[in-house]
Amino acid sequence: MQDFGMKAIATNSKKPLCTGIHRGFSFGSQVTNEVIMKHFKVTVQYLNGVDFIYECDAQSNWQAAAMARVEGRRMGLGGSMDVKNTIIEEC
Repeated sequence: MQDFGMKAIATNSKKPLCTGIHRGFSFGSQVTNEVIMKHFKVTVQYLNGVDFIYECDAQSNWQAAAMARVEGRRMGLGGSMDVKNTIIEEC
């Protein structure tokens, strides 16, 4: 098997954020795109009397309700016009 010159390089992630301060320039702070996910239990009540319960991780209760309605639609329970009520609980 040939190597093709590829080698795994182990790096130390504890490098300083600002480099070149002694040269007179600096870089800004790192921006983290951290997303806080919460766990929701959503009950979608349809006009035909069926209650669909869906648990998911989402950023907001609006997003959790949308995910539950889409999943209910995928399972054949009805579209958005068939939804009577949506109950959202954060677990």
